[in-house]
Amino acid sequence: MAAFEWKIFGFMSVKKELYDLVQSLTPSEKRYISRYASRNSQSGDRHYWTLYQVLLDMESYSESSLREALQGTPVLAKLAFTKNYLKDLLLRSLREFYLKSSPEMELRAQIDQVELLQRKGLNDWSRRMLKRIRKNAIKQEALGVLLKVNELEMAMVRVSQ
Repeated sequence: MAAFEWKIFGFMSVKKELYDLVQSLTPSEKRYISRYASRNSQSGDRHYWTLYQVLLDMESYSESSLREALQGTPVLAKLAFTKNYLKDLLLRSLREFYLKSSPEMELRAQIDQVELLQRKGLNDWSRRMLKRIRKNAIKQEALGVLLKVNELEMAMVRVSQ
């Protein structure tokens, strides 16, 4: 396939996505990510932070410039792993950053908690939470959340029979 055909399907931009995410961050998101990373990382292994700083400082993205900037650092040896780790860390921290400002995201996080409680066999607790989530989802007209609540309640009924 020609290069232009690959670009149509979005394959040319995959390597650039992490750069685009880093460049799209607002100052308050960057501050939060910095705090999140220091709070949630293992001491000593912060190679992803080197990659983050390099991506922040780049004017435009090219894989060769990235590799050149990382020359002599331990990041280069495991670049694919570090990119993936950084991407996951950024997305987790952004999710947490926006959790309180988006009622629907907060409801989805509570749904995750219900699923954990169900895995632990704490069905009475999860039923109470689902009741509260349903009430809030109706108030907020969060139809996707309501569908998920119904699905979880139906699963609990099937398990209890």
